[in-house]
Amino acid sequence: MPLVLINPQIRPFGPGVTGPEGCPEFSGNLRGHHPSGIGRGPGDERQGEKIEFKAGGLLSRAIQHEVDHLNGILFIDRMSSLEKSELKPELDSLQTATKEELKKKK
Repeated sequence: MPLVLINPQIRPFGPGVTGPEGCPEFSGNLRGHHPSGIGRGPGDERQGEKIEFKAGGLLSRAIQHEVDHLNGILFIDRMSSLEKSELKPELDSLQTATKEELKKKK
């Protein structure tokens, strides 16, 4: 490691599993989202070589999480309304802090 992927193209396989996911500020459990594994189609890695691999467990979840970020998806976007409502105070606080920081930078 580290694993560097350029323009990753992943293919989930296996049943979805429940598991924790998050970012430094907070986390939550996502039910059935995480594939039990992912495979990556041929693509380029940093040295320009075509690579293909399969991953499972925590590595699979971490890769899916980061690819979601590249596609503009946050883990909270995959939560049910009920799960998201449980995090509402933390989400509101983070949103307020982010807006304050953006105002300072103007």
